[in-house]
Amino acid sequence: MSDKTIHILLFTAGVDSYIAYYYLKYAKLIDPVPLYIDIQSRYSKVEIDRVRKILPETVIIEETLNLSTLELEDAFIPNRNALLLAVSSGKYYNYDNIYLYISNTVDDRIGDQSYDFFKSISDSLSKSLNKNVTVISSYWGTTFGKRDIVRWFIMNFPNKKQELLDNTFSCYNPKNGKHCLQCKACFRRNVALQDITILPFYNDDIIQHYLSEIEHGKISGKRAENIKQYIEKLKQRS
Repeated sequence: MSDKTIHILLFTAGVDSYIAYYYLKYAKLIDPVPLYIDIQSRYSKVEIDRVRKILPETVIIEETLNLSTLELEDAFIPNRNALLLAVSSGKYYNYDNIYLYISNTVDDRIGDQSYDFFKSISDSLSKSLNKNVTVISSYWGTTFGKRDIVRWFIMNFPNKKQELLDNTFSCYNPKNGKHCLQCKACFRRNVALQDITILPFYNDDIIQHYLSEIEHGKISGKRAENIKQYIEKLKQRS
């Protein structure tokens, strides 16, 4: 009897995970199960609505994790990924080999999206469940940043370009189910999508924050260039 293996994509309505579904399926030839876990954050309701629209087959876990009391002012939730991975692997406990995909790119500099974190939590979950649990980035083996994955997507799925633009969602403070166009999540999304269109942004403090990060070397390379290009295009439109 062969071992049972499952591939789980931790799915949100964001650009990264939406494209990751197609990247895993068509570039890596992996058939992932998209899984959304409602953490009852300030943006969860809008995310669930978008998830059901863009990938109706997504498995949605509700009323299991309420992390709203841990949500900081900037929408950051400490240990968020660790908790999501624990719930995800527990749900599919009956499988012998569990692969859990997080859709981070080289742009991400968060501790719980690093190789060391993925290795450590893979080991911990494997020991806890007595299963083979592997946490991995959807884009490992590439040098893709957020803008790169958008370029890959529109080159391979040009008929879905408008769906990517209209239906994906990343916003910390949604207003009437729409992007606020004033938070850091909206800014990062706008930078990633600039090869499709230049979306407006209405928070000069956040723009200056990113320019300062670049000036002081905290953001560099391709990511810095993408940010500066987007800001320059914004100025040209105003």
